[in-house]
Amino acid sequence: MDVNGDRNGDFSLMAMTNVEAGTYEVVANYFGGNGTFELLPAFNTDRFTLKGRHVAQKEIADAPYGLGVSALTGVIVGAVLGTAMLVAFYFFR
Repeated sequence: MDVNGDRNGDFSLMAMTNVEAGTYEVVANYFGGNGTFELLPAFNTDRFTLKGRHVAQKEIADAPYGLGVSALTGVIVGAVLGTAMLVAFYFFR
């Protein structure tokens, strides 16, 4: 624990090294005490990267129904249902 009372955790990253057998193996270790990341010999750079996957903007733009469309649809449906409930409350009270 540090001076603020926060815990410094150590973590191990596991990956499936043999797909047919379904076996996992530790491929990297993170040491929270000194903030270092250690790659082990089982780490395969062809199948796994630490940088992450970068999605091209074209893939996002070509999505047929993105979040913008569904959010707009939700707002419109909510407004229509809310209005219908207010009108029904007015007439049935």
